[in-house]
Amino acid sequence: MGIRDLSGVTVALAASGGLDSCTITRWLVDNGVAVVALTADLGQPDEANIEDAATRMRAAGASEAVIVDGREALAQAGLEVVQAQAGYEGGYWNTTGIARYVTVAAMLPELAVRNIGVLAHGATGRGNDQVRFQLAANMQAPNIDVYAPWRD
Repeated sequence: MGIRDLSGVTVALAASGGLDSCTITRWLVDNGVAVVALTADLGQPDEANIEDAATRMRAAGASEAVIVDGREALAQAGLEVVQAQAGYEGGYWNTTGIARYVTVAAMLPELAVRNIGVLAHGATGRGNDQVRFQLAANMQAPNIDVYAPWRD
């Protein structure tokens, strides 16, 4: 799936509200794609006010910016990761990987309510988050297409 396939389509964008998310949102909108930005509140300390992320996403061109609550689900998943001793590379807990699964799970109901069939994400090629978002969506909602704009 490429940007040409999405002209006139509404996508849900998993968006942190950071520079990459804002840049991708503007680029999508400039290419005729309607964007509903979804930001997961996972209790992350990098936002003094999580609503600031929504404000930035709307300023970047998102038609809607929704904060979804994933805090309880992440806490539960994190406990399960620790209980299972799910770590790698000398003790690095697999909490980042499970956070992507929790993030997608928190966002999928918003796609269903809005009848959106494409989940986009701003994960760049710098790490394995592209694969994590893709697999989490494929496992939880195989009927949803996943679009990685940075690949275009």
